[in-house]
Amino acid sequence: MPYRSLSMVFSLFLLSCTTVNTNTSSRDESQFANQLFDRIFDEGVDRDPVRQTYLGIKKDYGKWNDMSEEHHLREQQFAKSNLKRLRAIDTEKLDRQTLISYQMYSEKLKNKIADFKWRHHNYPVNQKVGTQSKIPSFLINQHSIANEKEAIDYISRLNAASVLMDQTIEQLKIREEKGIIAPTFVFTHVIRDAGNILHGAPFAPGADSTLLADFKKKINRIELPAAVRESLVKKAERALTDSIKPAYAKLTNYLIQLKKKSDHRDGAWKFPEGLAFYNNALRRTTTTDLSSSEIHQLGLSEMKRIHNEMRGITNTVGFAAL
Repeated sequence: MPYRSLSMVFSLFLLSCTTVNTNTSSRDESQFANQLFDRIFDEGVDRDPVRQTYLGIKKDYGKWNDMSEEHHLREQQFAKSNLKRLRAIDTEKLDRQTLISYQMYSEKLKNKIADFKWRHHNYPVNQKVGTQSKIPSFLINQHSIANEKEAIDYISRLNAASVLMDQTIEQLKIREEKGIIAPTFVFTHVIRDAGNILHGAPFAPGADSTLLADFKKKINRIELPAAVRESLVKKAERALTDSIKPAYAKLTNYLIQLKKKSDHRDGAWKFPEGLAFYNNALRRTTTTDLSSSEIHQLGLSEMKRIHNEMRGITNTVGFAAL
């Protein structure tokens, strides 16, 4: 009996060791996966100065994102490489939450790779967003200045705007060649907004322009010797006249010419392979293979169902019927 008891205890010990080893293996694989997710995220942020600023990271504080076609090609290779890294994970050993993260991350990368062919099916500048509005809005709303170095970074971004605008025009020309041109009404708004940036000093006599006023306000909030403050303002003014002004003028001149090729069509159907692009966008947005008509009918039926439920509730509580 004692022997059998000892044997049983030993068996239970072996079982517990097996269980611990299995759990440890699962935990280690999940830990590896989550560390990889973090590394891929950090590497992406390291290539993205604008995102760094949004996250409060000031590593590349004086830079803009690369918008060149070469950059997009490199990013596609990063996506393929990162998907390969994810596939090295043994998903059988992941805990439930990590498996969900893996599936979502993997799907995101696969979609990015598959959708690369549609990267030009958009308008880099339009009536709502675009480089012409991004430069001032980002500098004003995101680029804080707490010291002299960050003021110099602000000026660096002003000077680098010329490269950013050249890359924007490059992207617009690629789309022009493909027949992807914004509707006519878009150009009126974009050209007007681009011109508004050049109102005021140092572009013309009068009150400070929006960007110069923002820069002065921010450096006036920090402790700086008067001579340093004056030097920074002069450098900002020079960046505005030597970089911002010609960059915006170049964009405006190109848009004036591009507008002549525009028309009033405003649907995705006018794009090359527009129907395929639209259906792909439906799949990405809804995560289904439903057609646009089916989605529309589903929306109508759901509205009818919800309204009927609301009417039932109003009757129950005594409110007037909808």
